Amino acid sequence: MGVTVETVRRTAATRRLAVAMLAVALPMMNGLTSVTADAAVAELGGNHLRVISTVGPLGWLAERIGGDHVAVTALRPDDVTAAPPALLADADLIIVEDDRSLPWVATNSRRFNVAEYTDIAAPRDSDDRAFWLDPARLAEVGEALAARFAQMSPDLADPAARRWTVVGAQLDDLRRELIARLSRCARAEVIVSDHAFGHLAELTGLLVVVVDPERPSTRVGVAAETFYAMSTNDRGLARRVYERLGMAVASLDPLDGTARTMDRIDYMTQMLGNLEALRAGQHCPTRNE
Repeated sequence: MGVTVETVRRTAATRRLAVAMLAVALPMMNGLTSVTADAAVAELGGNHLRVISTVGPLGWLAERIGGDHVAVTALRPDDVTAAPPALLADADLIIVEDDRSLPWVATNSRRFNVAEYTDIAAPRDSDDRAFWLDPARLAEVGEALAARFAQMSPDLADPAARRWTVVGAQLDDLRRELIARLSRCARAEVIVSDHAFGHLAELTGLLVVVVDPERPSTRVGVAAETFYAMSTNDRGLARRVYERLGMAVASLDPLDGTARTMDRIDYMTQMLGNLEALRAGQHCPTRNE
């Protein structure tokens, strides 16, 4: 996966993030593979630990920690609830957000249930379960995943520990950067079309207001200058609706496999893109202000 650092050159902290990104961006089985459930069996690697992920950022994390010792296959969201038995039989590890919603994996000894290692519950007054938008929560998962890889393969113990040290520092830097740059914004209300940013808002002190892109409220027109869309379709509709109210239209990426395809998840780059979009739209101070 390519790494773009143009958006992070303003501060020393973000330059450190870019270095960490390059340090872990080694060749990894041609990147995270996104396939349908029927094709996934054929995509799993031969002599590697075969890992299935049901959420793009979790697959990204597994790749970064496991390196060329793992072959990661990401199921598309529509395939998660009905994975075929052959897929389960060939997988060495199945990473899921919460196995209570997936009967086919709940009793599988090879499951890695993220809910056991971090709090995935939606923040108060939110339907958001995108816990990975808080880097600290994703880091809790990463630490546990590195330990699980070490248990599964002694040859992977030392490489996974080294790579996790790099990735963990990277996630910690990202968390600090999000707080530093988004906690003192001139405008706290973030107007979005989806319940996907509650964890990010809780981390930074922003206030997420979810509205129907087709029905802007008077409150939105008065209280905010920017509307954040999740997808290409949302952006086109939002421009027609919100620009007439004098609002700018920007993009935020929930990294959930809907705004982008699963095989294009690049967590650090996309999170830094979200940071820059919010910093500009919410009139947040720069490091020097």
